Amino acid sequence: MQPLSPTNASERETFLDALRGVAILGIFIANLSGFSWYSDGAGVISSSPYIIPAWDDGMFFLHQMFLEGKFYSIFSLLFGWGIALQIKRAASRGIDVLPVIRRRLFFMLLLGAVHLLMWSGDIVFLYAMLGFLLLPFRKLSNKTILIAGFSLTLLPVFLYIGKAQFPWMDAPRNLLIDIGMRLDEKLIDAPITSEKDFSIYLANADWWQVLKSNVSGFFYRYQYLFFVSRFPKVLGVFLIGFALGRSDFFQKYKAAYQNRQNNRSCWPADRLAC
Repeated sequence: MQPLSPTNASERETFLDALRGVAILGIFIANLSGFSWYSDGAGVISSSPYIIPAWDDGMFFLHQMFLEGKFYSIFSLLFGWGIALQIKRAASRGIDVLPVIRRRLFFMLLLGAVHLLMWSGDIVFLYAMLGFLLLPFRKLSNKTILIAGFSLTLLPVFLYIGKAQFPWMDAPRNLLIDIGMRLDEKLIDAPITSEKDFSIYLANADWWQVLKSNVSGFFYRYQYLFFVSRFPKVLGVFLIGFALGRSDFFQKYKAAYQNRQNNRSCWPADRLAC
């Protein structure tokens, strides 16, 4: 049995690392509107020539079409893929890597909890929770995991229909909103009745007031994630990435591509030599 060690540079897949970086950059860009607090609801008024309200609808459409939900999906796919590679490489060395993965997920959970107190849009906490749910699926075949992954990814469509027909399906979301509102009453020393009120409050708040507001922000964040069915969607993409990573899909594709390139280089003059 070989000792567990960091992945060697020769073992890393440069393309996947680069794709992960692109996904993180895309997630950052997609969240810039949230960081800026610029929205109709926030009531931002500025004489800056760089703020052009007439462009808002068009830019919102482009944001929804090309940014919203696209990059976190890539990042989720690579998250599941990465866990599969860790398990596979450790198994080839006779190492049980699950305790290490669970420990990493636990620290992710703690990091995400702290980050939620700084910014309610955190995804680390969510990824850690769903990462624990991903691990039991490792015992299933790749085909079964793919079926489960695609099923969970499509599940939000039926959940949206169900919530429209049966209001009781939104009960967990309503509970989270109620908890958030009760915490607001206790922790925020100002009347908050709209997004505009909250943006004004934050503009004049100190770090302690912001920290307290993010306690209730956790519940508002997760009621939104429940509303958009983010939990099954992300777990489903995790599973798809896990199955692809465990099946050596990328390595097989890369090898086939290199073979095609080599065959093309041999045509037609050097065909006999090849």
